[in-house]
Amino acid sequence: MEPVSSPHPFQPEEIGNTKLGSLFVWILLVGLWALGAWLRLRQVEPALLFGDELHSLRDMQGGYLHILSHFSETGSGLALPLLQKAFIDLFGDGHWSLRAPAWIPGLLLLFSAYPLVRRRFGQEVGVLLTAWIAVEPLLVFYAHFGRIYSAVALLSLCLLMQLEWILERDRVHFRRLFTLAVCTAILPWAHLTALGFVLPVYLAAFLTAATAEGRSPAQRRRRVIQLVAALCLGGLFCVLLYLPAYASLWNFVRIKTDVSYYGDFGLLDILTLVAGNRSAAWVLLLLAGAGTGFWLQKMRWSGAVLSLAVLGPLLTLALTRPYGDAYAYARYILPSVAPLGILLALAVKESLRALGARSPGLPLTLGLVLALLLWQTGPLALGAQSSVPQHANTYLSLLKLPAFDAPWPETPQIYRDLAEQTRDGRVENLKIVEWPALNNRARHLYRHYQIQHGAETILAVLPGEFPRLPSGPYASPLQEKWLHGRSADYLIVHIDVHREAAQYWAWVYGPNGPGPFGTAEVAHMERHERYGGPLPAVSLEQRKQLARALGPPIYRDAFVEVWKLDPDLRD
Repeated sequence: MEPVSSPHPFQPEEIGNTKLGSLFVWILLVGLWALGAWLRLRQVEPALLFGDELHSLRDMQGGYLHILSHFSETGSGLALPLLQKAFIDLFGDGHWSLRAPAWIPGLLLLFSAYPLVRRRFGQEVGVLLTAWIAVEPLLVFYAHFGRIYSAVALLSLCLLMQLEWILERDRVHFRRLFTLAVCTAILPWAHLTALGFVLPVYLAAFLTAATAEGRSPAQRRRRVIQLVAALCLGGLFCVLLYLPAYASLWNFVRIKTDVSYYGDFGLLDILTLVAGNRSAAWVLLLLAGAGTGFWLQKMRWSGAVLSLAVLGPLLTLALTRPYGDAYAYARYILPSVAPLGILLALAVKESLRALGARSPGLPLTLGLVLALLLWQTGPLALGAQSSVPQHANTYLSLLKLPAFDAPWPETPQIYRDLAEQTRDGRVENLKIVEWPALNNRARHLYRHYQIQHGAETILAVLPGEFPRLPSGPYASPLQEKWLHGRSADYLIVHIDVHREAAQYWAWVYGPNGPGPFGTAEVAHMERHERYGGPLPAVSLEQRKQLARALGPPIYRDAFVEVWKLDPDLRD
């Protein structure tokens, strides 16, 4: 048993905490867990691999020793490809394995938030934090997007609560400090940007320990020394983990510090991605400011740990200005998103208390209503992504940009014809093959088409588009009988997808397109304006080979050639 200190200056009931019935709490939690799990898991299987998800496919090619000794220039780090390779070796190379480092910690964060914070902040804060985590757009998106940010969010909350727990105690066992050091080491090893969270919260912990009321100078010194030792030990562990990859890591840092982002964005553009829309971002900013003020006023220096857990990553980004756009900065502050939920819950409770509202359960009710509004006014609202579930992992799923949903007048007629087939019931479960696959923001073109035709899509991958061909809705034309057993109805070959995408983008951003863009969209639309290139091309010889094998195309225009596939190929 670890001795507990004299009562901490903060007690949950001091801010109007209502003692909730255990059955009521469990009903709420089970409902929130079910909602959060559904929002996270529904996109793991159907969503096509996109953008950064493909980087670690390349990074895991050389085996475990290669992974541990090579820091990729794409920033995948070491932990992500290591975990992905382990899951692939155990369970195959489908979407569930590739995205396991995202959805598993995403679920763990959802389920562990309440028990982690309840004792320190009370039942109501624990429930409201769970509601926030269940529906917050960034946490949900990165729980089904194959990167490591979901694990970073989980570890960050664990680190924060370990520090809060330790600062409450008069004496702390070595095992607890060692666990803190391990968590400190793993966080920046999982992703370098986590340093922007780790260092500020430790600084706040040092200040809290050094100014702790009710403790002797010797006790304060001992606690500061313990925290410094945990940070140093964790730092040493982290350095040792990175040591085999030192050369490639240094090269990555050098390259990233030599470039700067071409566009312009501000704090509200980042918070818009956190909240899901601009109006919610303003509410978020006001509540976070109020929560920080209330917390520091009540707790003084001991409130600095939570406050810097929320503000630290933002301040670090403001000081260092690493390469990246609003989307990148939003994921860089992901460690602070769960702690932000604690601060928002405290803001709701304290605001009601300041207004004289004493009704039992009112803070919980208001907080749950705000979480419901956050869900239904943002990108996760019911029906928001139902027409394009295969494109749920593009950044258009983080923030609705209506320009990319507007119908392009030059859309090939075949896509409209396919939509009519599904609407009038001539074809059930229509499935098409798009060739080439595209792996960057140019994929928005296929998303635009899928909004119109509604058919399930298989991507035919040209050499060089994917580092490896995973299981799932992907096919390689280099393989013999690559169309057999795909259950596809049509093969759509894009004759010159580079020109096709260029014309679509020229319309989206041109004077005859769906603009002008709203103030809340400008920075995000600016990022999508550049989609990379040159795009891969299906050669004339490859199209001739298709004609010899499948006969003449049933449709041809300036952009695409289309073959109706023989039913025998479906089996």
